[in-house]
Formats: sequence, structure tokens, C-alpha cells
Amino acid sequence: MMPSLKTQIHWFTRAQQALLGAVLLAGILFFMGVYRPATARLEHLTGQISQSERALAVSQLQTRALPAVQADINRLEAKLADFKKLPATPGDLGQFQIEIAQLGRRDNLRGWSVSWPGTPRRSDQYYELPVSVKFSGNFRDVFAFLCQIEDLPRLTRITSMVVKATDAGGGVQVDLLMNLYYSEG
Repeated sequence: MMPSLKTQIHWFTRAQQALLGAVLLAGILFFMGVYRPATARLEHLTGQISQSERALAVSQLQTRALPAVQADINRLEAKLADFKKLPATPGDLGQFQIEIAQLGRRDNLRGWSVSWPGTPRRSDQYYELPVSVKFSGNFRDVFAFLCQIEDLPRLTRITSMVVKATDAGGGVQVDLLMNLYYSEG
């Protein structure tokens, strides 16, 4: 026999309520177990991306300053190279006189006279000592000597030079005033 219509309606109502409860429970479990953790992870990743973008922007800004910093480093290294050429003490002046005389002999110059016409002038980081050098020789030899002065192991700068012809064969007399730089002992 078939259950009555009232019993069937009652079963179907209970089945609908059970199904509605199951769907509701599945929705709550989905929200708690899947949707909410995924949303939280997405927010966390979005925050990390924003933080990484800010760090990248700061790094890019800092790298724009790199060429200026490299130029400063190159300039300071060049300055340091010149400073390393300074003699350690004024007592090193005898060595300077020997080196310049050796250059002169190598270039066949004669009539050497080296003197210190003034006292050292003090700067912030070094002393500047005027040196007077007089010599004579063939013009080509004199020119070769002047080119080699820059290769001396100390910092020198020629401040004035007078060149006079002594004969028609290319001989010249040179009066040279240069500055020799040295650091405080």
C-alpha cells in the first residue's frame, strides 16, 4: 500500500529541510574552508606586491645616483694618485735632485744647477716648494726631458720656463721654475 498523501508530503518536507540544511552546511564549510583562506591569501599577496613595488621604486631611485657616485670615486682616485706622488718628507728633496739629474744625463743635458729659491708654502694638505732648475742642451733633448718630468715618482708642476737659443745648431739654455709638492712628514 501506498503511503498517504499527507505522509508523503511530510517526508518530502523533511527531505527538503534536510537538503536545505545540507546545502547551508556545505555553504558554511565552503566559506570557512575555501573562500575565506583564499581571500586572506590574496590580500596578503597583494600587500607583498605593493611592498615589493615600493622597494623597487626606492632601489631604482638609488641606482640613478650611481653614475654620480662613480664619477666622484674616479675623481677622488685621480686625486689620490697625485697625492701618492708626494714625497713623504722635505728630506726627500735630495732624492728628487738625484732623479732629475739622472733624467738630464739620460737626455744629454749639461750645465746643471738646481736650487730652492723660496720657502715651502703650506696648503691644507701639502706643502709647495719652488725649485729652480737651469741647464742647456740640444732642443730635442730638452724637449724629451720636459716630457719625462711628469713621469717622476712625485708631484711636480712647471710654473714658468725661459728658453734661449745659444747657437745656430739647435742648442738652448733653459731656466725652469717648478713647484715640488710634499706632504707633512
